[in-house]
Amino acid sequence: MPLEPQRYKYYKTQLGDSLLSATALIRHYYTTLCSQTSQLIVQADRIWELSQRHRLLAGIKEAAAATLLSACHDAYQPIYHCIKQLQEAVSEVSIHVADFEREYQALQSELNQTDELRCCSLAKWNAWLAQTLRVLQTQVKFLELDSRALLPGLVDTTTVKQFKRDLEVTAHYKASICLGLAEADRRSELLPPIN
Repeated sequence: MPLEPQRYKYYKTQLGDSLLSATALIRHYYTTLCSQTSQLIVQADRIWELSQRHRLLAGIKEAAAATLLSACHDAYQPIYHCIKQLQEAVSEVSIHVADFEREYQALQSELNQTDELRCCSLAKWNAWLAQTLRVLQTQVKFLELDSRALLPGLVDTTTVKQFKRDLEVTAHYKASICLGLAEADRRSELLPPIN
């Protein structure tokens, strides 16, 4: 039995809204990261420089060492706030991706074979959203772990280099995210009109 028109319309609206919200948040994550990357690199380099100076003065000139610790803390704040903002964005993305998947699964359970063929683009969107979410979650987790090592006494050149590397999404995933966002912008309807 074909899906009733009002149910089809419901799914069309729900899935479209979830995809729109998820892609808007993914774009926000991506643009936030791109716009702040250079500042984060500067701050990480500054922390490394200050921590090297702190090591030289620790135990010799306590007042100067305390001032350098305070400067390290100030340099760390923009990194902390940016990562927190990215974590919040990823958390929001995960809510909309879960909504999309839940509605997609529910729609599939209600469809007959003829209708399933009309909705094959949903599987592609579901897979893209899931993969993109995993990439963002992995990246933000690595950035969080890297940032914990950006502390005086712990930070070294390897830590700073790793942090800089983790600020970049690999070329393959970057292309996938950009292509998916472009396709989401161009799409006219998520589901075809019902006959």
